[in-house]
Amino acid sequence: MKDHQHTIFRENAWAAYQENDNQTVLPRFVTPPVFLFFWIFAGLLLSAGGIAWFLEIPVYAAGSGILLEQQISPLSGVSEMRALLFLPANRPLAIPNGASIQLQVPGTGPNGNGQVERVEPGLISPQDARKRYSLNDASASLITGPSMILLIRVVPPLLDHVYAGSIVSAQVPIGSQRLLTFLFE
Repeated sequence: MKDHQHTIFRENAWAAYQENDNQTVLPRFVTPPVFLFFWIFAGLLLSAGGIAWFLEIPVYAAGSGILLEQQISPLSGVSEMRALLFLPANRPLAIPNGASIQLQVPGTGPNGNGQVERVEPGLISPQDARKRYSLNDASASLITGPSMILLIRVVPPLLDHVYAGSIVSAQVPIGSQRLLTFLFE
């Protein structure tokens, strides 16, 4: 009697099974759409990081001051509006003449702009500022420590003489800084 190795599987099915058994199949942890989403997300994240690395934004110093009416010609009665601005001396600032400054009368007052006409040399104490500029109590309360003084030429709408003596707040541009550095401060 012939000894046959008889199997219950068909020969071509058995051959296909053994062929597939020899191939390496990696498990699918992520489906293709999710994999594509992660690559797009990684690209957007790198792009945002690159923009944050190179984008520079302006940095402002906040100060306050008072609007003054100055006579140009005593005979004709023509006057101009100026702002006397006090910036805290917490760090040295290099503010050039002609720099544009944002001014606002607190409360419901108008916003306006001005240009730096003159930067007083050195710092001034609160007591010396009161004497030098003849400041009243409300104006003197603006100066709480050593200050840097700027004389600002005011442009409309703050040119109206009804604002003379008003207190103003100001934003003075002092430079620029990379956006990314704000995350690490």
